[in-house]
Parts: sequence; C-alpha cells; structure tokens
Amino acid sequence: MWTIVMLGGGHFAAAVFNGMEPILHKTFHSYTVRAKQGGSQSSKDNKGSHSKSAGASLRRYNEEALTQHIQEILSTWSAEVTACQLIFVRAVGPFNRSVLFGGKTPPLNKHDARLRSVPFPTRRATFSEVKRVHSILATVTVYESYDNFLNCFTTPKKVKPEIDSGKAQCERTDSSKKGIDRAKSRESPNRSLPDIVKALASCRTSESDSIEGAPVKDHVMMYNDVDTDLVSRLQEFEDTAPKKIKKKKKKKETPPIKNLPPEIISFNKKVYFACECGDKELLNISLSEASSSLTQENIMEALDQVNPEGLTLLQSAAGHNFKDIVWIMLEHGANLIAKDSKSRTAYDFAGDKETRNIFRRFMGTFPDKYDYSKSHIPSALT
Repeated sequence: MWTIVMLGGGHFAAAVFNGMEPILHKTFHSYTVRAKQGGSQSSKDNKGSHSKSAGASLRRYNEEALTQHIQEILSTWSAEVTACQLIFVRAVGPFNRSVLFGGKTPPLNKHDARLRSVPFPTRRATFSEVKRVHSILATVTVYESYDNFLNCFTTPKKVKPEIDSGKAQCERTDSSKKGIDRAKSRESPNRSLPDIVKALASCRTSESDSIEGAPVKDHVMMYNDVDTDLVSRLQEFEDTAPKKIKKKKKKKETPPIKNLPPEIISFNKKVYFACECGDKELLNISLSEASSSLTQENIMEALDQVNPEGLTLLQSAAGHNFKDIVWIMLEHGANLIAKDSKSRTAYDFAGDKETRNIFRRFMGTFPDKYDYSKSHIPSALT
C-alpha cells in the first residue's frame, strides 16, 4: 500500500492505493494564493507587511481552515497510512510543508523512514494527477540496451555534413562570377503595351481625326483687380468678456447699544451676579423688587443674559449645579430651549443627576409652561 499526498496553491489531493486501485482519496481547494502576485498570505505577512484588506483576511481564514481540514482527513486515515509501505509527498514552500509537518500534532512525521518526495515535476493537485503520479511511480520500463534508453530520453545532435574545402572554394568563386555588376548600364527591355492602353490610344486618335479642321476657340480668362485694405480691418484685441465681480461678504452688523435706564442696568447686574455665584437670596430679592417697577420683558432680558463664554445664565447655573437658581429662573420664564454652538440646551449642561431631576420635576409640575420637546428633557418626574 502506498499513500500519495499533494499540496500546493491551495489545492489538496491525497489517496491511499492498494496495488493499482485507490481505496481512499480526497481533493478540495481553498482560496489562499494572492491573485496576480502569487504566494500565500502567510508568507507575505512574515515579510513584515500585514495587510488589512478583506481579501487578505479571507485568505488568512482559508489558510487556517485548509490546515485544519487536511489534519482531520489524515487523522481519519491514520490506520491506512500506518499500514502503507511508502508515503510520497509533494508540498513545495514553507506554508505547504508546515501544514503537513508543523504544529503540535502534525499529520505526518518528517522523520518517518517511509517518506519519499515525488522525483519528477507534477501538475496541479487533483485526483487524476495523483493517479498519474502513482502510475508512473509503480511502472517499470525495461529497455533492451543502453542505446535504446538513450534514444528514448535524449535527442541526437544534428551533425553538419563535411564539405571538401576545395569544392567549397570553387563554389564561392563561381558564385562571385555570376554576380551582377551594378556599375555597368543595362539595356532597357522592349516590352509591349497592355491591351487596355492600346485601346485607349486608338480611341484618342480617332477623335482627333474627326474634329480636325475645326476652329480652335481661344479661352480668355477674365479677372478683376480688387483692392483689399487689410489694415483698416485689423483691430486691436479687445477683451469683451464680462469680468466676474466678487461679491463682498457683508459684515455682521453689531446690534446698536441700547441706552438703558440706571434701574434696569442695576437690576441686570444683580441678576447676573446672583446666577453666576449661586446667590439664591439676592436673586429672589431682585426679582421681587423688579416685579413692581419693571416690565416682564425687562425681567426676561435680564434672565437671558449671556456670559463671556457664550452661555445663557440658565445654562451656566445648570453647569455649576445651582439647583435653586435653576428652579427660580424657570419659574420666572428663563429661556429653556436656548442652545449653544454645539446645540446643547440648559438640560444638557446639568452636571449631576439631582440637577437634571430639577428640570424633570419642573416639567412634571408645569407641563404647559414650555415647549419641552425642544429642551432635550427626556420625561417628566413627579
């Protein structure tokens, strides 16, 4: 019994032969070779360039699957392979040899005395190729003599026939005598005209005879002198293409500074200071005093002031977790849905859970005071 294993280019073929008949055989193919460039993906990775493409990942996966599949096949054939007298292997390249002889439990032992390499070139690993290799290995051809053997495997060299030197010299001199002397002039051969040329010539002569004696008309060519003044037609090149006028960007107009009364300026300063510092008492006193002397519009403008960071007072108070200040400002109508440059509302600035719950409790207590759908508050808390 013999075992023949062939592996290369992702193609695997193996068979166990009992005499001339295969009792076990298996072939399959996996995509492991890089297209157009050749070589396995593992050999490419070992050179230091680890590709991250989808094709490279697929080839790495197929290499692992190929190794596992081959090891499973040969492990199931272990009883038949053990009973074989010879094992012929065709696996070129480090990856192919590592599949058969590498790993913790290799399917074949590289120190096995039965191992033989296939001593002639083979084609792609297929079952038909395995049978062809087996037939060649199992066939013995007897030649009657050594000369017959050489005739089958060697081609005789073509021997040029030997030519007598005297004859060769004579042939050279004869050929030189027969050469054409280009310096001498040669007589032009007298060749007859083709029939069609003769027919045309005869027709021409007959026409000339028929009009002989007729007066010949003189053809007079008339021409007029036309003066063309090119200088007057030449003009300087004028660029008549309309020029693109770039529109200047309009500068943003700064809003005019309002001349506010002193009491409003003082109220705005108190509200700003109370909200930025978290002074609940100062904010309550300022709002109670302003309710009798100022309009609701003035109070709203004071509550919606913007600090140097570009945040409203409600956003700043929420960011500092001033829970009481947030509740008071919401009661007096501070802008809840105002957003900063990153589209964040006052609720998004809340620094802890308790401050966020203040917004949710206010939503549950006063469900109709604001349009809460734009405030980013998830739900009311009762």
